[in-house]
Amino acid sequence: MRLAVTVLAAVILMCVPALGEPAPARLGPGQEGKLEIKGYKYPCVIYVPIDYKDGTPMPAIFHMHGAGCDPTTAPFRQATAGKGYIVVGLSYATYPNGGKFGISIDPKTLQADVDAMVLFIDKVRKLVDETWGIDQEKVFLSGFSMGGRAVDCFGFTPEARGLYRGYCLISSGPMKVATVDFSVAWGLPVLMVNGENDPNLKTANAGRPLLDRAGAAVMQAVLPGEGHIISDAKLHPVLSKWLQGIAEQDSRAAAAAEESGEPIFRGLALKYCRAEAAALRDKTLPLEPTLATLDKLGVAGGDNAEEAAKLAANARAWAAKRKEALKAASASRPAATAQKTADFLPRVTNLPEEKELSGLLATLTADKSVRELMKIRADLDAVGKATADHGTKGKDDPALAPIVERLKAFLAAVGPGQALKAEAQEMMDGI
Repeated sequence: MRLAVTVLAAVILMCVPALGEPAPARLGPGQEGKLEIKGYKYPCVIYVPIDYKDGTPMPAIFHMHGAGCDPTTAPFRQATAGKGYIVVGLSYATYPNGGKFGISIDPKTLQADVDAMVLFIDKVRKLVDETWGIDQEKVFLSGFSMGGRAVDCFGFTPEARGLYRGYCLISSGPMKVATVDFSVAWGLPVLMVNGENDPNLKTANAGRPLLDRAGAAVMQAVLPGEGHIISDAKLHPVLSKWLQGIAEQDSRAAAAAEESGEPIFRGLALKYCRAEAAALRDKTLPLEPTLATLDKLGVAGGDNAEEAAKLAANARAWAAKRKEALKAASASRPAATAQKTADFLPRVTNLPEEKELSGLLATLTADKSVRELMKIRADLDAVGKATADHGTKGKDDPALAPIVERLKAFLAAVGPGQALKAEAQEMMDGI
């Protein structure tokens, strides 16, 4: 069966003028132009945000246009006020006429069509990353109208698993075809936006349960008085709020991720070095043996060499960054830092960070008051864990009473203005 995409006259309002001459090889902040992909006839278009800084990877949005349109950075360039995101308007370069007048879903060629387009998007993404730099953990795939159908085919597919931070469907809706696997969106934010008079709203409403059951974090906005073409005044705030919410969520998770070692995996698809990645992720294992394995793989050649080298480099950079973070925190939170340093030291055994962190720990724990507050914190954490395990309320746990008395005595003994006093007071306030 062939799915024909009807071109509505109104869709032309969403289009942009035909692209002119090729843009310079490397656009600067605030510039937009053609993005030529070697081996493909139909170019994309790219916008570089005004706050772009050379050498600093940025989040990116890859947007697929509707039928009858050309590649465009709208509406995301405008919704982001031109800041914070590289925006790429994708062409359907693997389809006849660049897909300008529609793409088809033919069971006989569907898998081949999907494979070809996913490969094309990968090449676009690689070129953008090599030229400007992409934060690979913050890449979004979006589509308007027919472009939303394209998100189904090229985004919710096993070949794209793990490649995107989130998905956006504008004036479209989730639609199940043979190659679609909505579990790809498990745990990821998916925004669905339709006007209340949009003919595709029925598709969106029917398809949302598919995403819900697959575990996606779906946000659906139905805008009153709007049709298939949503006004900028209504659409842009929805897109902006959605992106801002994700950015805030990522920011809150960043501090915890730094401690857990998640930055080791940033920018890696982990197609080859999965066992080594699992070892690096395990907080109980030292990094050094796995780094030695990765170093051997990195010089051995083969498909996994590049990934192994990058994984090892990321792990070493993270260890060095954690060392500096612990040193910086030692003045304001000496007891907490001493404990974190003690926990982290086994991970950097035989690495350059070991000697310096051992010295830091020895310096911190030479202070009797630091050791005492560490004991109080450990006892408090043990009570908190027991409370959680037994489902009781922490403040009602009788085991807290002696800890509170110890904290009161500690606060009375430590002089004003000392970092330990502020740290102990923070613990008391949290009880």
